[in-house]
Amino acid sequence: MGGPKSQGPTVGTRSLHVHVLFALGPAPASVTDAIYSLSTSITQYQTCPTLTADLSTVGTQQFTVNDKGFTVEVLDSVKDYQEYMRTIFDFEGIKNLLAGTGGKPKLKCLFNAMHGGR
Repeated sequence: MGGPKSQGPTVGTRSLHVHVLFALGPAPASVTDAIYSLSTSITQYQTCPTLTADLSTVGTQQFTVNDKGFTVEVLDSVKDYQEYMRTIFDFEGIKNLLAGTGGKPKLKCLFNAMHGGR
């Protein structure tokens, strides 16, 4: 499972590349620390007010910015997560278990979602 990728134009003498990854959990501290460390060296950035990427449409869009290619990839993270969860859980089996199919009684359960959230 991949994540969205966007590559940007050169900033100063370095090429700015931004990659956003949807992981299966929190990013390791080594990754976030490295991202933070790199972000402290950014001295300027440029915006493209006329760039109109359609963020509501899943897919890849190509643009040219300052005569350089610029790619924006939009993905449906919920769809990716759902597909991943289907590899872990047998949702049809859980549904049948709860519904009591195949001559078996419904499974009675209590779900308590009081996890301390606000």
